[in-house]
Amino acid sequence: MSAAYASARSRGGATFSWDTGAVPDEEQFAYWREVVWQAFLPLSPERPGSGPFAGAVRGRAIGPLTIARIRSQAQRVCRSPELIARGAGDTIHLNLQPRSAERRTLVMHAAGFTDVEIGERCGWTRTKVNRCLCERRRARRASAR
Repeated sequence: MSAAYASARSRGGATFSWDTGAVPDEEQFAYWREVVWQAFLPLSPERPGSGPFAGAVRGRAIGPLTIARIRSQAQRVCRSPELIARGAGDTIHLNLQPRSAERRTLVMHAAGFTDVEIGERCGWTRTKVNRCLCERRRARRASAR
């Protein structure tokens, strides 16, 4: 457990945060791997490519409960039997995924936003907006069958 995380836990209700933007580009993913490992559980994130890596964790410790919001670039998270055994204990992790980009895009489109407006509000390209709309519509058609 990292010193910052342990300190937040011991103070009860304290907040903690990590952001890869605080370290040099060439160290960002290594920093991210350490943060995730120390703050949560033993795992081995892997990423395609190299270069800068954007990731941030912000959270609050409330008694025995920790609530954290994690934002990062795409990565593959691996847990081997050895890593699982290393993290064995009385901890339960519950991960909730936010609503999908496809759903968000479809709702905004139905509310009258144009593709350009959706892209601007979400920080997405028009290609991503169009892909989200197509994928969500396809998923809805498939579930209606």
